Amino acid sequence: MTSPPMSRCVIAADKEPALGMTATCPPFQFMSDPVLYQEKLLKPAVVLLEKRATQKEDKALRVLSLHALSNMALGAPMKVKQYRKVLLEKCLVPLREPSVTAEAMDALTKILAEL
Repeated sequence: MTSPPMSRCVIAADKEPALGMTATCPPFQFMSDPVLYQEKLLKPAVVLLEKRATQKEDKALRVLSLHALSNMALGAPMKVKQYRKVLLEKCLVPLREPSVTAEAMDALTKILAEL
């Protein structure tokens, strides 16, 4: 099964949070897709992933959101400095929570390499 275009994922996640990035699009692929720049969807994608990385109810969603935010360092290294405050905050806070510590450390490693 192939994923729908990234622009549809961002729009779907904005209109229907239950679907969007978790059900229809693998969020970890998000930040390396060039369509985010072509259609100027990087900021909405970061905002949506930031919200999902801070929610407490679903551990899997937090892990995938952290993973997607960390992939920004790989797919959009020139934008890491622009979003550094959000990225670092979302990676540092989970370090105190045992359920997502490993993913937060991995994300922090990728992001710090670009700063």
